[in-house]
Amino acid sequence: MSQQGAAQAGRGPAEGPSGAGGHGFVRGLVVGLAGALVIWPATPYVNFVLRVGFIADGQLPTGALFLTCLLVLVLNPLARRFLPSRALSSKELAVAVGVMLVASVPASGGLLRMLVNSLAMAPTRISGDHQLAELYDKMRLPSSLFPDRMQYQAVVPASEYFLDRLPSGKSIPWSNWVPPLLSWGTFVAFSYLMMIGLGMVLFTQWRRNERLPFPLLTLQRFLIADAAPGERFAPLFKVRSFWVAAGVVFLLHFLGGANQYNPGGVPAVPLEFNIRRLFTSTPFVYLPGYISHNRIYFTFLALAFFMPNRVSVSIWFWQLAYALYTMYGKAYFPPFYPSAISHHRSGAMLALALAILWLGRAHWRRVARLVWRGGATAEDRRDSVAGRMFVVGCAGMTAWFVWTGVSVPWSVVLVAMAVMLSLVTARMVAETGLIQVWLYESQLIDFARLIPGAWYSPTALFFVGIVGVIFGNGGRVCGPAMVSQAVGLDEQATPERQRRLLWVMLPVLLAAVVICGAAYLTSSYHHATSLDGKWRPLTPWGAAQFEHSNRLLRYWDQGTLGDYAHNKFLHFGIGMALAGVCEWLCLTIPSWPIHPVGLLIVQQWHANLIWFSVFLGWLLKVLLVRYGGSRLYRAACPAVIGLIVGELLAAVFWMVVGMVLLGMGHEFRVVPVLPY
Repeated sequence: MSQQGAAQAGRGPAEGPSGAGGHGFVRGLVVGLAGALVIWPATPYVNFVLRVGFIADGQLPTGALFLTCLLVLVLNPLARRFLPSRALSSKELAVAVGVMLVASVPASGGLLRMLVNSLAMAPTRISGDHQLAELYDKMRLPSSLFPDRMQYQAVVPASEYFLDRLPSGKSIPWSNWVPPLLSWGTFVAFSYLMMIGLGMVLFTQWRRNERLPFPLLTLQRFLIADAAPGERFAPLFKVRSFWVAAGVVFLLHFLGGANQYNPGGVPAVPLEFNIRRLFTSTPFVYLPGYISHNRIYFTFLALAFFMPNRVSVSIWFWQLAYALYTMYGKAYFPPFYPSAISHHRSGAMLALALAILWLGRAHWRRVARLVWRGGATAEDRRDSVAGRMFVVGCAGMTAWFVWTGVSVPWSVVLVAMAVMLSLVTARMVAETGLIQVWLYESQLIDFARLIPGAWYSPTALFFVGIVGVIFGNGGRVCGPAMVSQAVGLDEQATPERQRRLLWVMLPVLLAAVVICGAAYLTSSYHHATSLDGKWRPLTPWGAAQFEHSNRLLRYWDQGTLGDYAHNKFLHFGIGMALAGVCEWLCLTIPSWPIHPVGLLIVQQWHANLIWFSVFLGWLLKVLLVRYGGSRLYRAACPAVIGLIVGELLAAVFWMVVGMVLLGMGHEFRVVPVLPY
């Protein structure tokens, strides 16, 4: 295959007969739903009971990408060989993959992992903490929000059995869970409606007007491209370098996993380094551990290859800059407060949100007019539907907060906070292609704690923490970002086809909540711990998420809500200034090398893990372009995509090995191929 053909493999081809019209859309939808029905029930069990890997998380995410590879490498080629009329076109594959991406949003390690487990933990915390019980009593939250009574020393069997294990002979108390699932489900439904509309509006603005890179779309379009007439595979899969790269990466992870099972018999090629012993003198002893101890993840290396240089630079630059800031601050400027960095991130978040709104102001005005007037053209009708979804979603969320006891003004503020988190997270994905780089709840909470405590009611303050959890930590697979990916997979999709896809997304998301939520409940009631005994309850991190709200309530009750050891306004202003200046320089100086997106995630867990891999991907791209030009860069694209596919297949392989060994009654090991 020619280099030109490889470079064009991700472009949207003309629609073939099998993809034409509504029939092709329905076939793609059915295939996507079939994949979702695999992802939804399997996610809680594989993620938290078996603990062999995460299905609905990771990049692309893992389950959706693997099923996509299964379609394009096995099922579709077989169909082209034996049943040509049943083979899926790239347009149908775009619908199928888009549905699986959107279906992964609730199933991921974000929303359901946190919400269901935290709802069970809350009654047990209240029953054993008199002070916290009094604070909850002041809020007078609707009783239907929780599966048990929220009273001090109350008997809470539904919650206790969830966190421990259902006694023999007892059945799952579904009746206790119906009210909270309906109550919270209503809020989730409105929030998803907001996200669907926001995702479509953002994609139109960012792809057409601002020309954002959307690195994930580049990868996904390569995978689902149509095969040439008479061929069984897309052009990408006929490039030798793709298979060589995928094979090498798979082999490296195979050896690494086999070494864990047989350390003395199988050699492993090290993919990580630890040079901590070199940093024993002042000030280097204070250097953060993520600098001296890290590893290579080929997926993030490859994604950096498709990012604009200033975006990939920003990720590793800010990590290095803040490592030096931390090192010298601890060594020479005590007392040093690492928590001040959270205020830097919060300030950067607000600055970037304002910049996004300002840059798209003309588009937002256009959509606002279409919300009330409708549109005459197909494009206007699509944007009108998206805008109305967003407005109805926001209105429904506001009404839900009022129902829980929050005042109308604070309900509006809470919805604005939720939209800001969704907006900025979606922007990060569009710029970087990194799905699992999300905003922490602390970034919203630190921002909210700038407001005087006397302005809050306890109910409003409680839901500040909840919004941070649901739209911050719960955005591990971001709803608007996945909607944007889904509608953008098919470059030649008509506005009518995109509008049709929008109407499909809400039922898919709600089905995910119901099916995957039931799977979470079933898994937790039947397993006290993960099968390796290391997690009790099944997801301790998820069960602890309401503690953010509980701490806010305690601060408020003690009159210390705004207290920090450092100057909160100064550090918040530093973050705003750094992000604002970088954004302005990016817009006015094309050669400016540093983007503010890296500041939003600096020194967060995921950024600490991936920064070195992003650096290697940036360095590889710079060297190839410098010494081989754009022609060599295009020729290298299939090999770089092979790195991602090879790492994905290795991750799935070791998941399957763990499940097989477990089923046979043998000991298994968790082989960490990708970070989660």
